[in-house]
Amino acid sequence: MAAGRLKAKPSGVFRFEDIHEAHRVMEAGEGKGKMVVVLTDRPPRAAELDHTAQEEKT
Repeated sequence: MAAGRLKAKPSGVFRFEDIHEAHRVMEAGEGKGKMVVVLTDRPPRAAELDHTAQEEKT
C-alpha cells in the first residue's frame, strides 16, 4: 500500500473530492465490496475511476 499499489479488487475508487458520490454508491447498495477513497493530490488513473466508466455506459 505504501508504494501506491493495492492487490485487492475494490468495487470503487473515489477521489476525496468525490466523497459524496462514494456515499451515494454505498447507500444505494451499488458497491459490491470495499470502496477506496484516495487522499492525494495526484489525479487518479482511468482504471482507478472504474465506477465513473460504468456509470457513463448506462
